[in-house]
Amino acid sequence: MKRTTEVDIAEMRSRGFDSATIAKAELDLILTNRADELCRQIEHAFADVTLGDGIGLWEAQGLDDRDDERKCLAYRARDEKWNWKTVPVADLNACNSSPSFLDAAGFRFYLPAFMCAELRDEHGYGFEFTLVQIDVHGGEKFSLLSPPQRAAVRSYLEFLVSDPEYGFERDQITRALKEYWTEESCASR
Repeated sequence: MKRTTEVDIAEMRSRGFDSATIAKAELDLILTNRADELCRQIEHAFADVTLGDGIGLWEAQGLDDRDDERKCLAYRARDEKWNWKTVPVADLNACNSSPSFLDAAGFRFYLPAFMCAELRDEHGYGFEFTLVQIDVHGGEKFSLLSPPQRAAVRSYLEFLVSDPEYGFERDQITRALKEYWTEESCASR
């Protein structure tokens, strides 16, 4: 998503940008503010989540790279295990294939970091794919999510549907919202 601030819009006005460009920036500002609110919802829903015995981000990258057990254990030693908010965005980007190799505990731990990085325009690898290709994982990765966490995922996907930059992914996201991330399933699982 394109993040915009009041300062950006004021600068556009002072430089004489056309009204259509400014109107687009004002819509981007609305999306930016909604994204920030959504990050707060995600932070609240995942506040006390730790990795525990789950597969870590770098460990999952080692699995993806088919590294041996010794190397994967070394990767695990460097993985954040206690506070997902401290995972560097650079690590999320470097390990962009890791979500496919996380178990349910690892997925629950890193999920909010990936979602917030995407909402802050810091992650450039289309994380929504992991949440809309349910048939690939059978929903197993989502099995540990609490109702508030599932609701945060649903809100995240609803936000992406409203963002013009996700036009190509819109049909897949809409399908996932209708078939898996339903309001009912987010309230009761």
